[in-house]
Amino acid sequence: MEDRVQHQRRIIKAILERYNAAAEAAYSITRWPDEEERNARACDAYAEAAGRVPLAIEHTILPTFDLQKQHDAQFMKVIGDLETELKNSFPFKLSLMIPMFAIQKGQQWAEIKETIKVWLLSNVAGVPTGQSKHSISGVPFEISLRRDNDVPPLFTVGRWLDSALNIPEQLTDRIAVALVDKDSQLSQYKKDGNETLLVMESQDIALVSSATIYKALLVALSKAKPSHISQVWLAEAYEPEVNYLFVYCLLGDQLFMDQVNPANAMFGPRYAKHWAEERSHD
Repeated sequence: MEDRVQHQRRIIKAILERYNAAAEAAYSITRWPDEEERNARACDAYAEAAGRVPLAIEHTILPTFDLQKQHDAQFMKVIGDLETELKNSFPFKLSLMIPMFAIQKGQQWAEIKETIKVWLLSNVAGVPTGQSKHSISGVPFEISLRRDNDVPPLFTVGRWLDSALNIPEQLTDRIAVALVDKDSQLSQYKKDGNETLLVMESQDIALVSSATIYKALLVALSKAKPSHISQVWLAEAYEPEVNYLFVYCLLGDQLFMDQVNPANAMFGPRYAKHWAEERSHD
């Protein structure tokens, strides 16, 4: 598995590659200021191209809800290694989901994990395509499985949302905090004439989508009102799989965003009416 610095640099390089393709540019990273200037709030990457305005790029991990890091650590400790153990066990994509707060003190998690593993290996052939729920003897909660025969084989584990957790509200708050903090961090770069890019990385493919994050960003922008961030990008990553990475531009010039994003993404001011209607239905 990549370390933190390797992972961050891979994400930033992927963003820059997409930026170059959309802008018909040839930017390359010339410095990693945050690694060089330990006593200052420097950006993570600085990119330059002949005849172009330099880019100051800042990367941040976007938690979906409060205490997510703690819950993620608990989850990965007790059941996350099933991904590794069963990675090549099935001839189709299979996602195992457990309830968000299923992990409780006092539970015999080694036994529970092993019970789930044995059940999957013995019964997965009979799991229907699509979404299904299952009760397993010895497991104190219901599991959910999603089988997809039309994509390359992959086994993943995740959690489904607790009904008491207000994801849109907490996600909006987290984005607003990031916008305020990173706007301050990038202010001097903007004043010096650089274009500033904020890259928000979400590793939570189970609970949020790019559309969910975009809606939250629109609300957060109205609260935070950043003035030194030229563009906001989203990187959707699935940390154990280095090849799972999707990038989007969520804030920027509309024509540029259209070059970056899939045609059906509908991100940007041109689609403001659509997103206002979407938010009214939440």
